[in-house]
Amino acid sequence: MSDSDSLLESLPPARRLALAYAPAAARLPLLAFLALDVRLAGIVRNSHEPMLAQLRLAWWREQLQRDGGAWPEGEPLLAALRSWDGRHDALVPLVDAWEGMTGAPPLDPAVFEALAQALQARVNIPVVLQDERLSSREAESRLALRERDWRRRKAKLDAAAAAVVLQDYLDSRR
Repeated sequence: MSDSDSLLESLPPARRLALAYAPAAARLPLLAFLALDVRLAGIVRNSHEPMLAQLRLAWWREQLQRDGGAWPEGEPLLAALRSWDGRHDALVPLVDAWEGMTGAPPLDPAVFEALAQALQARVNIPVVLQDERLSSREAESRLALRERDWRRRKAKLDAAAAAVVLQDYLDSRR
């Protein structure tokens, strides 16, 4: 498996689909960007100690601020980021935005706005924030009307909550 293939496998299906529609010349830089975003999200999500997440994010920030020729060998993501042709320092705000997610809950809405702005500035595609508070509760109550067994409801809860969030977004656009 090539380095690009391993990065592609790290992406969620929706991002892989978006990548498939990108112009051929933009695919590697877009793959690098999307894989970096997934990697940074994983650091924040999987670190139980905020300080450890901040240290790992600092490493990425430092790499993005350095010349690509000085990067360590063997990291497929750094190899893909070389496709940014020396403009990889433009990705530092993305690292900064993810670092904002390491705070104690509840997070300030400005943290999410900063992340959305960092993403939007790099991909030039509108990023819409949608309030998802209480979506799981709403989904649970809707599922309970049709399914009495909580185990069966639990298996469907995430998809139902996503449908509630999407419907709220669509309703707000009318």
